Amino acid sequence: MFRCLLLWGAFVITIVYPLELVAQRPLETCERVFVHTLEDFRAHTQNHIRRIVVLGTELLQKHSEDFPGIDPVLLAEFLTLHDQSKVNRSRDFLERYGLDGRDTSIQEELWNFFGRWDALSGEDQTRVQDLKKDLNAVDHAVALDFFGRRNLLQEDGALSPVAHNYLRLERIVDSVDTVLAPARAEEFGKVFGIENMYLKAPEDRALAYELEHFYFERANNGTDPLFFKPILPPSWERGVSE
Repeated sequence: MFRCLLLWGAFVITIVYPLELVAQRPLETCERVFVHTLEDFRAHTQNHIRRIVVLGTELLQKHSEDFPGIDPVLLAEFLTLHDQSKVNRSRDFLERYGLDGRDTSIQEELWNFFGRWDALSGEDQTRVQDLKKDLNAVDHAVALDFFGRRNLLQEDGALSPVAHNYLRLERIVDSVDTVLAPARAEEFGKVFGIENMYLKAPEDRALAYELEHFYFERANNGTDPLFFKPILPPSWERGVSE
């Protein structure tokens, strides 16, 4: 069962949901715990990036054979560049990637839709899709610049096999944190489990399920300021399989 606390005047009401319904339940009816303001949103995006570095380091240590050519030090540097389109507000960055002409930053615009991504329609949905295209284009350009500096591009400018491995690992850890971090659930307005990850390749999903164990170990530790206990119990307690 999943419990959601609602504020009703001076009273706190507890609503209990069967776990099998939670993934379909909008989160916006719940009181937010992590993100209340734009500054909170920025802070938790930074924490998302930090967790990705931790998760990526763990994944590479356990499965280096699946990611040939990746250097652990360069991996940490690469993963630190994740979501720069949202968090980097330096003048040089904005000018380099064509963001200096915007009236508001990408993250400020995303804040307008925080907590209701799954309930958008019409113009709002179109605007969010446009924002996603913009941020994906910037983040891709940031990755290409990194690969160029590290000689991980082929002569024609195409990605090398090693560069593809960096991107593959990033996709896996990003997907894991997106579906498990409670602050991300608040962002999307929907509760996810590991089974809701956007990875399709069976081998990538298998690695993500394995990484879920590490995620819960860090979250249940109680002393790690980056990892918070996911909203849903782990997949093995819910009988969810790959």
